[in-house]
Amino acid sequence: MPEKLSYKALMEQGAEAEKNEDNDSAVEVYQHAIKQSPSSEAPYQRLMILYRKAKEYKKELVVINDGIRSFKQQFEHKHKQSPVIGTKAARVSKTLAKSLGLTDKKGNAVHIPEPILKWEKRKQLLLKKIKK
Repeated sequence: MPEKLSYKALMEQGAEAEKNEDNDSAVEVYQHAIKQSPSSEAPYQRLMILYRKAKEYKKELVVINDGIRSFKQQFEHKHKQSPVIGTKAARVSKTLAKSLGLTDKKGNAVHIPEPILKWEKRKQLLLKKIKK
C-alpha cells in the first residue's frame, strides 16, 4: 500500500513506475504523495507531466488548480503568522515590508511565490490548448 510509505519512498516508487512506463501506478503513487505532503511541489509537477504526456488535459488542469489552491493557502497562512499584532516588532516589520514594496497599502502581500506563478502560466497555456 503506497500510503504506508514515507514521502521519499513514495517519490522513488513513482519515479520507478514512470521508468517502467506504468503511468497509472505512478499517478496513484504521486496522488498519495500529495496527500502525505501537500506542501511539496514535486508530486504536483510529476502529475502534470504525466497527464500532459497522456493528453489528459482536463485532469492536468485539475492538478494545476489543486496545486495553486494548496500553495496559496500555505502562503497566506505563513504571511499571517507575523509577530504579535501591536508589538513594536510587528510595527517595524509591517513598515519595512511596505517600504520594500512587499505589501500594498492595506498590508496584503504583493509577491506571488514561485510555483504559483509558474503554474498560473501553465494553466493559461493549457486553457488555450483545451479551447482548440
